[in-house]
Amino acid sequence: MIHPLSAILVVLAKELLDNIRDRRSLFYSLIYGTLFLPCMVFGPMIFQINKQTSSYESGRDLYVVGAQLAPNLLNYLTSENFNIKHAGADYAHQVETHAYDLVLEISDDYGDALLNGTPARVTLHYLSETSDSQSHSRHLEHVLHAYNQKIAMQRMLARGLDQGMLMPLDVTLSDLSDENFGSSMLASMLAFVITFSCTMGGFYLAVDVVAGERERNSIEPLLSLAISRSQILLGKFLAILTFCTVSYAAALLMSAAMMAFMPEHIFGFGDVSNLTTYTKLMILFWPLCLLLASAMLLITTYAKSAKEAQTLLGVAMMVPMLPLLVIQFLDIEASPSQLATPVLSQYFLLDRIMMDSTHPVLAMLPGALSTTVVSLILLGIALRLFGRDKMLS
Repeated sequence: MIHPLSAILVVLAKELLDNIRDRRSLFYSLIYGTLFLPCMVFGPMIFQINKQTSSYESGRDLYVVGAQLAPNLLNYLTSENFNIKHAGADYAHQVETHAYDLVLEISDDYGDALLNGTPARVTLHYLSETSDSQSHSRHLEHVLHAYNQKIAMQRMLARGLDQGMLMPLDVTLSDLSDENFGSSMLASMLAFVITFSCTMGGFYLAVDVVAGERERNSIEPLLSLAISRSQILLGKFLAILTFCTVSYAAALLMSAAMMAFMPEHIFGFGDVSNLTTYTKLMILFWPLCLLLASAMLLITTYAKSAKEAQTLLGVAMMVPMLPLLVIQFLDIEASPSQLATPVLSQYFLLDRIMMDSTHPVLAMLPGALSTTVVSLILLGIALRLFGRDKMLS
């Protein structure tokens, strides 16, 4: 008689080996969800942030028409980290062909207008269809507005007027929230990556592990072996759980590697690349991984064919995303009961851990216990279905 644990491990090894041999399954389990998805989600954001940050730090090129007419203005723009360059007569064509992002044209009567106290016209030539030109023009417009305020203050001071006359209100912003938009956005993106990667890790194995074998009639020889049905299904469950765990852990590590390229404190918090943060996230999301593996096993055990299992699993993949959407759109605040709710608790705690890596591990316990209980219930239902005589029909 084979030892129960040995029987489970034999089935586990068999399912792992079969799934590794399937190149499509291996690609989606260990490459697409773990490598490509974090790059696709975080890559464009990190690229744009680094691009904008580096351009502000190193200075932006600004092409100017009539630079000799406004030396003081150009000195101010230089102090604001603009690299002043002279634009040629064909500046409009250069902007249209994307050779210049932006051109500042200073009118011929600029000096006279300033002396007479009338508005001096400057024109910004840009292309709204390109993001670089549009962001460049918005930044320059903001700088020119500040210079405009500076000139106005100097004029009032020269006439002996109080500068406060133009500012009757002294508005001060005081943000008392524990979170900020940047951290919430990043936490939501990371939650999507982890959940989707975990699901993709076990998806194709789950389709094939029971429903696929029933369709190929290869499950009958397996059931005829001197091991119980529960041992067979537990071995298959551990195989799904293994791929889900490897997939979400690798996706989390890949996301952590991507975050290393994020400018420091860009979102207002400093734990984004902390090793402690991702260690806690690894622990936090493992019960969710257990839940997803149990749910996928239940679906493939219930399905009568691989096609039906694939359809049901495709729909079920969206279910773990629903709490994330609810949190984002309804702006729900975390309560003790919600922190003990399966799936919902993981998403709430993710945001807190990203904000503060010293968040206590014990805070994860209620959600982890409830998620584990639901996982065991689903696993028990799957074991009951697998024990029916209909499994051979």
